[in-house]
Amino acid sequence: PILIGGVLATLAGLQLFNSLHLRYHLPSDTWFQRTWFFRYLKQHHRLHHGDTGRNFNVAFFPIADFCLGTMAKSVPAIAAPAPSAERAPLQEAGTPPAP
Repeated sequence: PILIGGVLATLAGLQLFNSLHLRYHLPSDTWFQRTWFFRYLKQHHRLHHGDTGRNFNVAFFPIADFCLGTMAKSVPAIAAPAPSAERAPLQEAGTPPAP
């Protein structure tokens, strides 16, 4: 009985993850996607895409992220890339690097 319950709980969790994750990325306007709970989870997931080392729990209320210290409320600013004039020239294949 415990094994069957564990398997069923795992399958239910995977199904919930798959259905919610799909709804985070595809535009749609269902009653559930207008709830504060879904909007909160979707924002939590967007922050995960900004910093992939944080906000792993995207399907359920992020209790695990809170307990494990991986919860982020904002994404740190990313430095802009250097202007093209300051970038190092590309090296052709088979040539040694410039000194």
